[in-house]
Amino acid sequence: MCRSLVLLLIVTFSLFLSLTSHQSLNADTSPLQASETPMPAVPLSFYKTMTGTLQPGEETARYTFEVPVNQDVVVAFEADKFIMDRHCVRITTPTTEQEDCPFEGGGGGDAPISQTLVIPATNQPETRQTVEFWLVRPVSLEGPATYQFTAYPVTPQPLTPKQRMDAILTPTVPYQMYMLEADQNQPFTIQIEDAAADGDFMWAAYQPYLPYLGEQLTLSEDRQLVLQWVDGTQRDDNLNGIAQLYLYYLGGNDFRVFVKSTGDYSVVFTPSQAQTLAENLMGLVTVTYQDPMQTIRLDTSQGDVVTIDLKVVEGTGARVSVYTEGGEWQGHYSILGPNNITDTVNPLFDTIEHTVTIDSDVIVIVQIPPVFTRSQATLQVTWQRKS
Repeated sequence: MCRSLVLLLIVTFSLFLSLTSHQSLNADTSPLQASETPMPAVPLSFYKTMTGTLQPGEETARYTFEVPVNQDVVVAFEADKFIMDRHCVRITTPTTEQEDCPFEGGGGGDAPISQTLVIPATNQPETRQTVEFWLVRPVSLEGPATYQFTAYPVTPQPLTPKQRMDAILTPTVPYQMYMLEADQNQPFTIQIEDAAADGDFMWAAYQPYLPYLGEQLTLSEDRQLVLQWVDGTQRDDNLNGIAQLYLYYLGGNDFRVFVKSTGDYSVVFTPSQAQTLAENLMGLVTVTYQDPMQTIRLDTSQGDVVTIDLKVVEGTGARVSVYTEGGEWQGHYSILGPNNITDTVNPLFDTIEHTVTIDSDVIVIVQIPPVFTRSQATLQVTWQRKS
């Protein structure tokens, strides 16, 4: 199973997906502005690859396009050296205008980059949605950088809970988008797998009880102009199948799923309802590669110190995380059995001691092990308070 670390993905996609700054589109004040007279914005044609070269500190390259009605736009971007980007999304109605310009500068080194930007379609009537895309080579770097990118309009397909859907592949667009509605307070998973019997599978999860989620996501009641990255994974060596899976939050109860694949595959959206486990009782939790995450809730109070006993009774292993719901980033993590991340094999049992820092429940998250296996895993869980 190929599942990238959260930290790696956050670093890789921070340029496109960070929402730390929301500034108006103004050539005179843009952090990307490198000259007093910027180049005019070049209109983009869908499916046409745009190329260019930027010298450090030269003028900013600017491109613009209009988002088609009821279609998302995927922009695939590559450069042989580091180029800093920014984009602004503007929605205009007969009476209002909204704009969002997510931007985060930075980056380390001058390595080649390959990134994907997803612009969601608006669901507002009588609107015009335009995007302006800015590129600049930082003045602190040496030598020119060559870039290329292509914009693809993609119609998002609706996902129904627990109903597996076969992908609709087209020869001109290597990407697929899916839309789903889910309670923003409840966890769920997205799983994709190659149609071939010996193919790969990937999955991503929305876990609203994770302590760090509040720093990563801004939950809202209304739909937003730009997507927020939630979770994802990718691989580069599957030449005839699934390669990328990313989950995004759009606001309210709306989510988007992005998939890149060069072969047939299927996708399924699975909501997860936490089961409550009483103290000193034994619970059994089963996870599979098609249903890769389950959640257990422990009825605890502030100041409790609990011990949680874990044992794999079926399968090769499991991955377990323990948090205080709504608490600070003070969780515990255990991998039972083989661990491909460290190339080690751990015992199939463990005991976790956790202190409850606020008046809240403890959440135990059980996931499939970090190895490629289609065998199901069953975990035995018991817990008790320390006297």
